[in-house]
Amino acid sequence: MAASIGISEFTVQDYVRSAIRKLDAFNRVQGVAEALRRGLIQ
Repeated sequence: MAASIGISEFTVQDYVRSAIRKLDAFNRVQGVAEALRRGLIQ
């Protein structure tokens, strides 16, 4: 994913961690579930 949009893997990981934190989630699975619940992703 990172290469396809021209950013480093570290940047992607940092963005994911930031999103999880902002969603008050403890891991990626909980982050995705919370984003779905809030209608942020489909």
